[in-house]
Amino acid sequence: MKYNHHRHVRYGFTLAELLIVIGIIGLLIALLLPALGKARDASNRIKCLSNLRELGTAIQMYASSYGGKMPIGYRSDQKQTNYLIHVNEDGLSFYTMFGLLYQAHMLPTPQALFCPAEPLEAFQYNTPENPWPPTEVVATERENTRAGYGGRPTVNWIETGDWPEQMSIISKYKHHALLADLVSTPYFVTRRHKKGINVYYADGSAGWVSRDKFDNTIAIIPDITYPFTPSFNKYMLNDDGDPLSGIWRRLDKQ
Repeated sequence: MKYNHHRHVRYGFTLAELLIVIGIIGLLIALLLPALGKARDASNRIKCLSNLRELGTAIQMYASSYGGKMPIGYRSDQKQTNYLIHVNEDGLSFYTMFGLLYQAHMLPTPQALFCPAEPLEAFQYNTPENPWPPTEVVATERENTRAGYGGRPTVNWIETGDWPEQMSIISKYKHHALLADLVSTPYFVTRRHKKGINVYYADGSAGWVSRDKFDNTIAIIPDITYPFTPSFNKYMLNDDGDPLSGIWRRLDKQ
């Protein structure tokens, strides 16, 4: 009489095998994450530069239509505040600086005003802290709309909403930096592209500027956050002193 002996077949993994597989997966993730992070950073830099070119084109169009005048500068004697589109606070509501592009229907797609690497909602597109379109009805609380880029802080736009008597004329700037990623403090640079910023020039060109070109100037300003006051204006741009100085001077083509 014959007996059939059925061999027991084991399915699945042992605990040791599972741990090995998990270890291999973890190692692969650890190897891939830095590469993915670099790829994301590179993509953000390219998109940011494209956005800055679009904004620069709008500035050029505005200047062509309005006698060379450019809606750039700073607000309330504070050269760090060079990124506003619309102000809605203290019972006042008005467009300012980049907001003139919006009023003249020369503003590119709204998303082009914002750096894709920006983590703060106050400088992102259409967030509770930065509404889009701008809130024109006078608000009970501050509802300002800010761009994600800054303009060369050339002339002062006062709190009442009145335009400067003499706006900046594009023909006077030639190879000067007109627009850039925000550089008010080292924190602004670190939280975005880390190693530098994108810059747009009056001659229509744009490109990357390594942080080491201006960091010894910007590092004078305290890091992270601080009250924006006129006392820091000389670090942003000093067009009156001898020598001429400031971060924006460092960004200019030599």
